[in-house]
Amino acid sequence: MDYIKTIDDIKNHAAKWKPSNILVDTIEEASDNINFPHEDYPLHVNSTILAITHTVDILRERNLTENDIRFIHKVCMKEKEFLQLGQWRTGEVIVNQVLCPPQPYLISPYMMSILPVGLEFQKTNDEILNWFKEFETIHPFEDGNGRVGGVVLAAMTFLLNDKFLVPKKFKK
Repeated sequence: MDYIKTIDDIKNHAAKWKPSNILVDTIEEASDNINFPHEDYPLHVNSTILAITHTVDILRERNLTENDIRFIHKVCMKEKEFLQLGQWRTGEVIVNQVLCPPQPYLISPYMMSILPVGLEFQKTNDEILNWFKEFETIHPFEDGNGRVGGVVLAAMTFLLNDKFLVPKKFKK
């Protein structure tokens, strides 16, 4: 199991991870792909479309900040009010039985190490994908990390390519 304790651990884990992604043409396809692997699919498809639209609008004007990432979480996960929407997680988690993300007290400084995020800093699909992998490794929220990271990945790549880079669907 990978235990994430340092920024170097985040970078090393992200460098090894090879997620399967695909470019899609529409925001609806992007949202569907982002939500497909989750047990509550398709509950958050419409809210993810809103989050992608909002994120594209912000990125046309400026880079994303910590508050923007928190807001994207609130929009994507609005149907799960029982979560602390927009708040970093306060407990430990294990992801897919292979990753132990950083302890909660490290989330804020580690997020600050990868923010702000935007086309001023990540200028290629590979750089955007690397940011996505580091974000997912930090795993800052109790739930919804894949959706939030997927929204940022899709929005940024849309602005570069007029297509959305998103996780490739796999059979459940």
